[in-house]
Amino acid sequence: MTLVDVDARRAEVAAALGVRFARPADAPAEQDLVIHTSGTADGLRQCLELAATDATVVEASWHGDAPVALPLGGAFHSRRIRLRASQVGTIPPAARPRWDHAGRMALALDLLHDEAFDVLLTGESTLDELPALVAALADGTLDGLCHTIDHAVSPAAGPAGGDAARHDPRT
Repeated sequence: MTLVDVDARRAEVAAALGVRFARPADAPAEQDLVIHTSGTADGLRQCLELAATDATVVEASWHGDAPVALPLGGAFHSRRIRLRASQVGTIPPAARPRWDHAGRMALALDLLHDEAFDVLLTGESTLDELPALVAALADGTLDGLCHTIDHAVSPAAGPAGGDAARHDPRT
């Protein structure tokens, strides 16, 4: 398994997760499964290039309303590459009887105990710091993989929208 990223600093993350690291130019080809998360059209196009015959490319990025042009001729068809969308809000209908909300939540909370994933947590902010945080992430002045938000209301901010104080910050 290989984590491919334009940012060489992600090599530390890959090592902590026990996977190889490669820059896009050095990404291994002929992969049976490629998961795309860069949120860029160039990244998705490269994933299609890295896929082996009969491989699956899972698009896990959110492109919003931006159009994405893809090379769906030639190798895409002749190699029978499958392009799958990933949607985190629901699970496939066939799996729903086995994975109700409580079961999915229990699994997610259990997985949080794996210390290897702590390397993904790159910062924490309070709810009242969220506007500045989003701006810094959007303009690139703050780098982060998974910045967590503490939903507890700070004394200075008061309840956000009137209901933040009623929510358990662990949910």
